[in-house]
Amino acid sequence: MRIEDPGERQLVVAHLLGTLARVEPYPVLYLLGGNGSAKSTSTKILRNLVDPHSAAVGSPPKSERDLFVAAQHGHLLAFDNISQINNGMSDALCRMATGGTFATRKNFSDADEVLLTACNPIICNGIVPAFTRPDLVDRTMTVQLGKIPDGDRQLHEEIIRDFEAVRPALLGALCDALSIGLRRKNSIPRPALPRMADFAFWGIACEPGYAAEGAFFSAYRENIMRTLDESLAEDPVALRIRELLAHRNVWEGTATRLEQSLRGLHDLLFTQDWPKTAKLMSDHLRRIAPALQNVGVSLAFERRGHDRERVIKLRRDAM
Repeated sequence: MRIEDPGERQLVVAHLLGTLARVEPYPVLYLLGGNGSAKSTSTKILRNLVDPHSAAVGSPPKSERDLFVAAQHGHLLAFDNISQINNGMSDALCRMATGGTFATRKNFSDADEVLLTACNPIICNGIVPAFTRPDLVDRTMTVQLGKIPDGDRQLHEEIIRDFEAVRPALLGALCDALSIGLRRKNSIPRPALPRMADFAFWGIACEPGYAAEGAFFSAYRENIMRTLDESLAEDPVALRIRELLAHRNVWEGTATRLEQSLRGLHDLLFTQDWPKTAKLMSDHLRRIAPALQNVGVSLAFERRGHDRERVIKLRRDAM
């Protein structure tokens, strides 16, 4: 795998260790690379290393039901060439990463219900980032794959043959690191942990088996911050809020007034999913609030006056 960033290589190893140890919840591992970066082959090799499966790495499911059904037939889910996902599937992947239940009507029955419960590790790959909603981005580790020069390209048959030859040693190395984590997890100090705290702490516990002390945790925090910042750069509301606070420290007003104020910034483009009503704007703000906090913008909802008007308060904090 052509991963130039040493920290991102450690994130891949940590994801494999979390998968082996079933440390829930699981962050999504997202392999990004252009044509000729062996995204599909890399995804297949990683899955076969810790959860061999007869099925090929497939396309992303079309519905939440399909996702939860797939989780019943394998531990590590692997999806190939994701170019875009809708909001419903974004929420479904969040639930799969942290654990959730999907209820559906039993086939050929009007009264019986089937409950599908799952919490599974996931590997995805794609050319460009398809995850844009901050709640999913916050659960994702993004790893960049470099292009393989034509002179270094091998036949697929040769790659799989070489992988099978070293697979026992690779799995043994992972198990060595896993045993280190089991030995250390109850005796090491616990730092302030980000979201997906169990995974982060497990990665720290296993660190001596695959990285220098502190290297994984530093890489993990940096990856979260970078991907969240990139997601905000694609969010029209977040872009306009940062522009609104560029020359002031505080803004206060209703959701309707905020929507009007943001529309007044004519130098930024609108998108079709722009929240046009006060409720949609409030819902969108709650969704992006954690990501805004990471870039120094705090958001609060307050009730004021005799009519208990709901006021939004935006503040630019020192970073």
